[in-house]
Amino acid sequence: MLLPSQCPWPRRDQPCDVTWHAVSFYDQPDIFSGQVNKFPGSLEVFHKVNLFRQLELMKQMYPDDFNFFPRTWLLPQQYHEFSNDVRHLSERRGRHKPTFIIKPSEGSQGEGIYLIRDPQQYSGPNNRSHVAQEYLANVLLLDGFKFDLRVYAVLRSLDPLEVHICHEGLARFSTVQYEQPSNRNLGETYMHLTNYSLNKRSATFDKSEKEDEGSKRKLTSVFRRLQRMGYDTQRLWVTIERIVCKTLMAVIGELKVELQSVISPCKPHPTCFQVLGFDILLLKDLRPVLLEVNSNPSLSIMGEQEVAPGIVEYIPSIKDEEVKRALIRDTLILIAPKNKKTRRRRKKRHHRTQVTVEDMEVDPPPSIKLTRHRNRKRERDISIRIVEEDPPVPETVKSIFAENQPRPLVRQETCRVFHEAQGEQTNVESPPMPPSPHLRGPVFLDAGDQHLPALTQQQSPTGGENKQLVAFMEGDVDISSQPLPNYPYPESSEDEDGEEEEESCLKEIYPALYADDLQHLRVMDRLADVFIGCLSVRGCSRMGPTAFRMFARKCRLNKKGLTNASIDILYIDVKRKWEMLNPDMTAGLSFHGFVDICFEIARRKFHTNSKAKMMEELVSYCEENMKHRAVEEEVSPTRLSAQMSRVPKRSVNLFPRRTITSLEEETEKFFPRRITSLEEDTDNSSFQVQM
Repeated sequence: MLLPSQCPWPRRDQPCDVTWHAVSFYDQPDIFSGQVNKFPGSLEVFHKVNLFRQLELMKQMYPDDFNFFPRTWLLPQQYHEFSNDVRHLSERRGRHKPTFIIKPSEGSQGEGIYLIRDPQQYSGPNNRSHVAQEYLANVLLLDGFKFDLRVYAVLRSLDPLEVHICHEGLARFSTVQYEQPSNRNLGETYMHLTNYSLNKRSATFDKSEKEDEGSKRKLTSVFRRLQRMGYDTQRLWVTIERIVCKTLMAVIGELKVELQSVISPCKPHPTCFQVLGFDILLLKDLRPVLLEVNSNPSLSIMGEQEVAPGIVEYIPSIKDEEVKRALIRDTLILIAPKNKKTRRRRKKRHHRTQVTVEDMEVDPPPSIKLTRHRNRKRERDISIRIVEEDPPVPETVKSIFAENQPRPLVRQETCRVFHEAQGEQTNVESPPMPPSPHLRGPVFLDAGDQHLPALTQQQSPTGGENKQLVAFMEGDVDISSQPLPNYPYPESSEDEDGEEEEESCLKEIYPALYADDLQHLRVMDRLADVFIGCLSVRGCSRMGPTAFRMFARKCRLNKKGLTNASIDILYIDVKRKWEMLNPDMTAGLSFHGFVDICFEIARRKFHTNSKAKMMEELVSYCEENMKHRAVEEEVSPTRLSAQMSRVPKRSVNLFPRRTITSLEEETEKFFPRRITSLEEDTDNSSFQVQM
């Protein structure tokens, strides 16, 4: 893979496999092929206002499934509602007044975040939107410090939805020991906020690279600490995986609308993927709570170190490097073209103390075919070595292959035999040993073992008497429970000089794990397909009045009692309501407004006790009618052409007029010509005009 500075500017004649953008999809124009690491519109979709608006909408339909985020108000639009709720909460709790945290919608790295207890302390919009969330005070602490988890996920594709999660992440700690919020410590950001970009400026920031120390730690080390404390970390991780899937299901509709508005399927286009960062806070009962989703999580592996007063030096952070390097590597492997080299093979070398082993790589004779599988973990090639040893060895050494396996040989194996004392090698074909699924590493065989009749005849050129056959099998083998007889070297070291695949840090969680359990939550995905199918202009992300009438016709809403007038009035009312989300004043209704209209239609015509059931019935009704409409549109041109072919052809009389028009009477006054006669010739169907 080329470095970014070495990669040429992508052109049609010089395509790139992967284009890596820093901020958004629009960083670099004119991308015609390959893959881009950002989805169009993701930067705006994951802004806090948009994200929690969609989560609140899903919570109205599925309250039990979407209870993993704090109560949220959108400011300044919901300021009056926020004030009333704060007053009711204060009256209910008495002396213990609730605390709220204010976050700018487009902020990052802890910028602009502060705590309040009175709505009047809200500093105002200042041309920015904010979210107000109830501050969670009963949090889980480690060593007296508050912390949160940064969980990385890879959104592989939208259609079909494919999500992978990284089993390694980061835990970010505050740098001042935690206390319950009060009027005295509301301004203590190093206590209440865990953002690394803020706490790294603290004088008490711990840069320790030890596993269980430091203001930044690896996620797995924190989980091991929690497990030692008696918490069920496996159940916690499953809950976090489900939170990631549910959050993406809430925003997938808007992402699909933005994607189709930028990328046309009729033209050469790239595909998209994206690395996301989920910030998770743990409560005392180990319940995870989603704080926010970062569309541009920090992938830097550099840390700051003050070498002199006022002089900062950037040095690599071991913890960041171990987490983020593996994340980026496996993400690129995940999205790499299938014909490219993907997985790097890692060599393991273990040297013995008494003898130096050096493998000699030579091409085998043409008559011998070495069969290898692509998956190194399933390879069954066996390397046989004859090792000259000084200590005496018993005449017979028990073979663990022969033990408990008196089965006949099934297939032929090609083995490579090395005479390490003289540095020579010989390729021989021999019936292989029956492979055991529980064997790994060095296996000692008797020189006269019945499974190696061809090898027993192979003698060392030196003619030495003390010889031992050591077989190495590349595969999942484990002989730790079986003693190695007369092993002349330390048992802790392995005689293995081969290659094995590095295990990926990414795991597919949707659809592999939770497709069946969470399929009913994909309402926004289905609504986006209906919305896109009714857009009158290709590449548009907003629905105009004509497209909305088309939606009503395709879905046959008139059968449910909705007249054209009521549909137009509903469109105008909702469009006025959602004008705040249209700063560019472009015509049409956004996807948020379309969802709002669908809620109103479902409430009027599909009313039930459950909002989720109302929406599901409306979406199913629209999908069914749109399919029928598509079938009718395909059949109609064929039927019309068939009817036209049966219509008899009639002769056309070219000049059927029998009177003079008023225009001709007017032109007679200005031109020196006079129409004297107008007679129709019935034989040749023409006019006879005398000038």
